[in-house]
Amino acid sequence: MTMFIQILDIIRIALVGIAFFFGYSIGSGETYDAVSQLHFMIPVVIIAIAGISSIEGLFFGKQGALAAGNHALEAIRHKNYKWQNINRPFLLILLLAGFIYPVLMLFK
Repeated sequence: MTMFIQILDIIRIALVGIAFFFGYSIGSGETYDAVSQLHFMIPVVIIAIAGISSIEGLFFGKQGALAAGNHALEAIRHKNYKWQNINRPFLLILLLAGFIYPVLMLFK
C-alpha cells in the first residue's frame, strides 16, 4: 500500500513536470505567449494534483489531507523524515515559482 502511494506521488510529480516542460515550450515561440502557456499548464497541473489526490482519498481515507504544511510540520515536529514529508514543501515552492513568470507576463 505504501508503494502504491509512492507511485502515485511519482506520477503526480512527473505530470506536473511534463506540464511545465510543454507549457514553457508552448509559451516561448517567436514571441512569448503567456496565455497559451497558462491555458496548457493550469488544467494539466490541476488534474495531476487534484485528480491523483482524489484517488488517494478514495482508496486511502486517512491520507486524504496531504497538504504541504502538514508534511513540513510532521517532519519538523515529530522528526518524521519520510520522503513525502521532506519533498512536499519544496515541491510546493517550485510549483509556485514556476507559475510566477507566466502570470506576471499575463498582466503586463
